[in-house]
Amino acid sequence: MRYRLFLSMISCVLTINSFAFADSTLSSHELKNLAGCWAGTITYLDYSSNKPFSMPAKLRVADFNKTTTITGYLEYPEEPKANDADTFFLSADGRLFNQEPVKLKRSLGKDSLEIVTEILAIDGNDNKPALLRHTYLLSKNCYSVKKQVQFVGTQTWLLRNEYRFGRVAPCGSGEESKK
Repeated sequence: MRYRLFLSMISCVLTINSFAFADSTLSSHELKNLAGCWAGTITYLDYSSNKPFSMPAKLRVADFNKTTTITGYLEYPEEPKANDADTFFLSADGRLFNQEPVKLKRSLGKDSLEIVTEILAIDGNDNKPALLRHTYLLSKNCYSVKKQVQFVGTQTWLLRNEYRFGRVAPCGSGEESKK
């Protein structure tokens, strides 16, 4: 019995150490699949109905080309006043993505990557201190970003919004191409 307990403890320590020493730095090369044109949806909580609401979204992203900053253009066909530019930042040492510490970088197979960032900040919706988590899933043909919030003093994660995109080719000639 003690031997099994000892083996379980060793297994836990090794697992924890593998996460603690995992490489959580990014390079612009690892983000190469982000470049291009994407179409999909944004889903967020509609505060008037307290139910998830989805609407179409499009994204066009330039190539990093060994730089650490690129601009993406978000388009909302059903809500064009919300169209906006979105800048992607990668720190020189690769430890910050969009100015948030990279907590996890994991390969999910060939040309597929999961990135998790977390930062303690003030949540923009409720104006309270919270841990903000962004989970990015990126492959050649799929890209998603999920924003979650955990208020200080709680254990519950709330989903603020989630973008889900599929690659489209060629890039459209819509408003996002003119910027």
